[in-house]
Parts: sequence; structure tokens; C-alpha cells
Amino acid sequence: MTGVITGMTIAYCILILLLLGTLINTKFRDKFFVMKTVSSLSFVILSFLYALSHNNVQEYKYVGSGFLLCFLGDIVLGIFNSHKNKKYFIVGAGLFLLAHVSFIIGLSIICPMKAAELIAPVLVLIFTYLLLKTNRFVLVNVLRLVIYVYSVFVSLLMAHGISMFIQLQSLNALLVMLGGILFFISDTLIVFLYFHRKRRWSTHGWNLATYYVAIALLIFGILS
Repeated sequence: MTGVITGMTIAYCILILLLLGTLINTKFRDKFFVMKTVSSLSFVILSFLYALSHNNVQEYKYVGSGFLLCFLGDIVLGIFNSHKNKKYFIVGAGLFLLAHVSFIIGLSIICPMKAAELIAPVLVLIFTYLLLKTNRFVLVNVLRLVIYVYSVFVSLLMAHGISMFIQLQSLNALLVMLGGILFFISDTLIVFLYFHRKRRWSTHGWNLATYYVAIALLIFGILS
């Protein structure tokens, strides 16, 4: 089983590099959606294998749905990239929001949540509101509401990861904390990627890199 896990982990890293390659080399841009789907499917498989190999099936019951929801969210946002219909973005964001809820509930069972963790979502919500009030973003009202709600949960996941590390002081908790921080960075970049008036090419690459590394860290931290 160890060899399978190692091979799948290496395959996951290679897939992420190939995915980033479709952004860098315009000749392969038409393969982006397929590569992103395969890359996301690979972390669902990787999470399941890690849970089995480390006898953490119980923990997988708590958070496994989160990885599956992220995979489905990636597919829907991929469709949004092609059709630019805001309904797809809302559905995709909703799936990722449910994924965060799954991670938060699962991690709270493993390590109880502290009241102080609620400070971060409040501060992030205020910052998000002030940021979107500027004229740098092109947003309709319904998307503003989606982003506000989403910011609460992604920041709560990050806050709980930090709290876990403070409480447990373990390597696994450190990985969860770093995963939560990178997930927060990745989701923050989405606002600049899709709605900023001056989109930078590198934003997409950093968004993908931080996202897939965040997923891997959550897998290693929770299920290993």
C-alpha cells in the first residue's frame, strides 16, 4: 500500500505541473479543462487512499465529502470559464462553500472549535466589503453576496487550522494550518482572477498552485 500511496502522490504532483503547463504554453490551452478535471479527481482518489493506508476511515467520513465537493466545484467553475454565465459561478462557489463547511465540521470533531476563531471571519468580511466597494471590481449584487458569505467560511477554515496548531502543537496540525492558509490565499485570488478590471496572467497560476498544494496539505494533515 505504501508504494501505491507514494506513486499516487508523485502522480498528483506531476498532474499539477502539467496543469500549470497548459497555462504557460498557449498551444495546450485547449487541454486545460481536461487536465484540471483529472488533477482534481486525483486528489479525491489520493484522499481515499491515504485514509485507508493510515486506518483513518473515521476521519475520512468527516472530511471526505469536502474533497468530493471541491472536485465537483472545479468542474462547474470550469464550465463557467467556458460560458461566462454567472449561474455557473454561483453553483461552483456554493459547492466550494459546502466543502469548507464539511472541512470545518470534520476538523471541529477532531479538535473542538474555540469562540476566538470567530474573530477572523468578522475581520475578513469587513475587509472584503471595503475591498469590493472600490471601483476595481466588476460585480453584480448577487455575486457580491456570494463572495461575502463565502469569505466567512474560508476564513473560518483558516482560523480553525491556526487554532488547531496552537492547541495540538503537532506536525499534522501544522499541515492543516498551512493548508487552511493557502486555501484562503487561493480563494482570495479568485476574486482578482474573475472580477478585477485588470486581470494579471500570473494570478491564475498562483490561484491553482496554492489551491492544489492546500488540498494536499489537508490530506496529509487530516488523514495521515
